Amino acid sequence: MKAFNPYKREHNLHWSVLQIRTLLGNAIEKESSTYISYAALEGRIIIERVEFEILVMAAHESLNSDWQDLIEKQNGIQKVNCKYKALRYRYQTFTEAFSKVVLNDIQIKPFDFKKAEDLQSKLSQYIHIYTRRPEELLFESEFIQNGIQLIKETISYLENMFTIKDDNYVYGVLNFASLKNGFEIEFDSWLKTLDDNTEALTERLKKIAALHIDKQ
Repeated sequence: MKAFNPYKREHNLHWSVLQIRTLLGNAIEKESSTYISYAALEGRIIIERVEFEILVMAAHESLNSDWQDLIEKQNGIQKVNCKYKALRYRYQTFTEAFSKVVLNDIQIKPFDFKKAEDLQSKLSQYIHIYTRRPEELLFESEFIQNGIQLIKETISYLENMFTIKDDNYVYGVLNFASLKNGFEIEFDSWLKTLDDNTEALTERLKKIAALHIDKQ
């Protein structure tokens, strides 16, 4: 694996986790609240990056292409997430059901959008600190000590976000455009209905998988 270089930014989970760990270590060693803000910023950046990659990979041809223009604007991730909130749920639940039925050797962990949004909101408190009183920014303050725990929670969340296979992180999303053999029909149906019975969805996918095996 390539050596970690904190001064050369990379868009990947491994680099970001190491960067956040480094910043947290510096914060504790130097008793610096400034490093906590830097670590919070890195945590928010990588969570937003992962959301961006998932939205790109999960984009379905039935969606209007305007979403990509929207995502590139200010607060684009949040706007797209809000606009396609219902679809995010459909993507997430279908991925989980599909992984149980088909991807037995890779147990995909569907991306937890709710947890991601919660962490992003909390991390923002340590990025936008202009309203904080001077005493709150002291390293020994309750605010900063809570920030240390938040950074640790963020690291744990990031490290457990994906399945690791062959030294690579496996994203909790499918390439939906590659679905075939009847799975694509079920996916389209799942997108367009209000059905939230994931157990029934899993059973339908099992029948499709069994039918495909019988034809081989």
